[in-house]
Amino acid sequence: MMDGRTADIKTPVVRTYDKFLLFIMLLLIAFGALMIYSSTSVITPLLAQKHITEFYYFKRHVFTILAGFIFMFMAYRMNIFLIRKMSVPLLIFSFVLLVLVFLPGIGVQVNGAKRWIRLWPSTFQPSEFVKLSMVIFLARYLSSPAFRTDSFVSFIKPVAIMGLFQAVMLLQPDFGAVMSLAFLTLTMLFLSGT
Repeated sequence: MMDGRTADIKTPVVRTYDKFLLFIMLLLIAFGALMIYSSTSVITPLLAQKHITEFYYFKRHVFTILAGFIFMFMAYRMNIFLIRKMSVPLLIFSFVLLVLVFLPGIGVQVNGAKRWIRLWPSTFQPSEFVKLSMVIFLARYLSSPAFRTDSFVSFIKPVAIMGLFQAVMLLQPDFGAVMSLAFLTLTMLFLSGT
C-alpha cells in the first residue's frame, strides 16, 4: 500500500486549476488596484512639483500585477518535480536576497528600515520571497519519508531554519514578516500532524 510520501515519482501530473479560486483572485486584484488608485489619486502640490500624476502609483501597481501574472503562469507550467528539486536552492537563494538588503547600493532604506532591494523600475522585498520559498521547502520536507510527526528532531529542523530567517528579518527590522513566517511555519507543521 502506498501513501502520499512513497508515491511513484514517474506518475504523470494532470494540470488543472480551480476556476472559482482564480475568479476570486482576479476579483481581489481588481479591488486592490481600485483601492490603490482611490488612495493615491489625490495629488498634492508637492507631488505635482516632482511630476507625479494621479496615475503614477496606479501604473506602478499595474506593472507589479503584470509581473505577478507572468510568474504565476510560469509556476503553473513548471514541472512539480523540478519545484521539489529546487526547494533547498530556493531557500538558500531567498536567504542571500534577505542579506543583500544590507549592502549599500543594492538595499533601499526607508524610515530607518532596510527591507527592500532596488529592482528597476520598482523595489522588491525579499521577505515575501522567503515566505514562498519556505512553503515550497516545507511542502517537500513534510512529505518526505524522513519526516516523522512524533520526532522532536523532525520538528526542530524547520523551526531552526525559520529562526535563522527571523533573526535576519529582525535586523532589518521587519516584525510583520517575522510573525508571518512563524505563523506559516507552525501552521504547516500543525497541519502535517506534528
